[in-house]
Amino acid sequence: MTDPADPRLEELFRRLEELTLAQRTLAERVSRLESFPAPAPAPSPAPVPSPATAPESAPVPAPGPVGEQGARAPGVETAPAPAAAGGVPALPEGEDFLSAALTDPTVLIRFAPLAGRTLVALGGGFLLRALADSGVLPVRVGVVLGLAYAGLWLLLAARSRPESGLASAVFHSLGAAALAFPLLAETTVGFRVLEVPLACGLVASFGILMALVARRLASSLIAWMGLLGAVAAVLVIAVGTHDLPRPALALLALLFSLEVVAHPTRGGSWRWPPALALDAVLFFALAVSTRAGGPPEGYAPFSPNLILALGSVALVAHLGAVARRTLRLGRPLAILDGLHPAALVLVLGYGSAASPAGWAVGTLQATFAVLCYAGAFWFIDRRHGSGAAFHYFAGAALVLAVSGARLLLGEVALGACCLGLAVLTSLLGARYDRASLRLHAAVYLSVVALSGPMAARCAQGLFGNALGTWPPFDRLSGAVVLLSLVCYAIMLLFKRRREEAGWYTRIPEAVLAAWAGLGLAGGTARLLLPSVAGAPGPAADTGAAAALRTGTLAALCVALAALAKRLARPELRWLTYALLVVGAAKLVLEDLPGGRPATWFLGLALYGGSLLAVPRWVRPER
Repeated sequence: MTDPADPRLEELFRRLEELTLAQRTLAERVSRLESFPAPAPAPSPAPVPSPATAPESAPVPAPGPVGEQGARAPGVETAPAPAAAGGVPALPEGEDFLSAALTDPTVLIRFAPLAGRTLVALGGGFLLRALADSGVLPVRVGVVLGLAYAGLWLLLAARSRPESGLASAVFHSLGAAALAFPLLAETTVGFRVLEVPLACGLVASFGILMALVARRLASSLIAWMGLLGAVAAVLVIAVGTHDLPRPALALLALLFSLEVVAHPTRGGSWRWPPALALDAVLFFALAVSTRAGGPPEGYAPFSPNLILALGSVALVAHLGAVARRTLRLGRPLAILDGLHPAALVLVLGYGSAASPAGWAVGTLQATFAVLCYAGAFWFIDRRHGSGAAFHYFAGAALVLAVSGARLLLGEVALGACCLGLAVLTSLLGARYDRASLRLHAAVYLSVVALSGPMAARCAQGLFGNALGTWPPFDRLSGAVVLLSLVCYAIMLLFKRRREEAGWYTRIPEAVLAAWAGLGLAGGTARLLLPSVAGAPGPAADTGAAAALRTGTLAALCVALAALAKRLARPELRWLTYALLVVGAAKLVLEDLPGGRPATWFLGLALYGGSLLAVPRWVRPER
């Protein structure tokens, strides 16, 4: 027999007791884990057998370790969230990152390793800076090594797999942008190591590379980091070196490179930063180059013609890019597609007014106005219909035609050109029942009325100071009044084929009728005021002048109401309502303060008579 006092038995008993204690501790831990509730996994739909292959009585599977369908078996843990390569967590998808971080603080902790890696990358950049400052490395060598170091981090971002999550790629791209763009800006502005053309080219190239990485990973966040960094670096170089044409050229190259490298579905907003920066730099450059007395001290001299050429190239390239995206690729229009060319037209108009090369810009804009009209009506309308692209290029033609004519022609010639275009577009719009052309006719006539003297002359006759002096009613103003009547009559002669269209299609006719009515009323008042009230002049009878003007507005209200009923024109009824409101305001603001009892009687009687007569012809639609 074995001796009970054998030390080997004592060792065996001691180990058995330790094993029993460990098993008991493990059982307690498992019971505590099972006490926490866990979300049930989504049940997978069972396949439905077809009647031909399904057996008459399918056997019911016995419950396995899961128990009831949708319930988790005790002690069975769910799989952890997917992580990127190397154990890096993925960015939260399908939910807002901020709300996820507020509800679960561990979300931020999960990205601490990535943030630490980015800080280490920035530390390496500062190490290169310290070596260059101490003279260990030449400055140019330090710049080259810094750009290579930033490119390495961008390469690591590009090698990330999209299916593994974008967190690592985003932090790598952030480190690359934080290394490259400040380096290029500081070495150009602060140390004057890089020439401005080289620095701007490197900034634009690095921004394009980041856009390519963003396209590969389908990440707008990476694209915005790269584009905002590139735009900021270019602006710092432009302000710090007082060199404006080269940064403008870099922004232009960056903007239109995005037409190729931007993501096909997510890249629509990527063009905002370089487009807005390009508009601002062009405007500032034209303001500096056309400044009286020359550019301020420190600015390199440059010709405004160069900036006008860059702006013209940007405008033409933008129209071509929009045509490519909408007509060839079938992508929708964006807000920037309208704002950017409008800003360019304004900038070019501002610069051309003070430059002898304005005729060249005007000729270019007039040429592209013709091309846009031809493309809209003879190509887009026939192949793609009257959609957004048609209205876009037709509107671009209108803006370019007005801007080009203003740069090429004087005031009288501009008025004659726009009036001719108004008559032509009203004829074509009425003949072919095109609402866009009718709208263009109203715009062309409004341009002449507002930019010329017509609107001011007519408003003086109806609301101007009777004791002052007024300029004469010139021929251009009379031509605007006459041709507004002609254009409105043209639209009346051709009956619409689409009467079911909305009320907004009546806006062109309402504008033309408003200009005609304002011209007739203002011209009549100016014709009668000298003989009735001795106006304008210091001896004018202000009460009689106010009564005469009120009678003119009342007569116009009655005439419009009668024509609205006779011709069944809703836009004339709208103008009647508006004139009644204007007449009431005029009684309160002019007739009562500046008149006397006799003129009060005349003004109230005339306006009251219009209130009695108008409802007989104009009644609310039911």
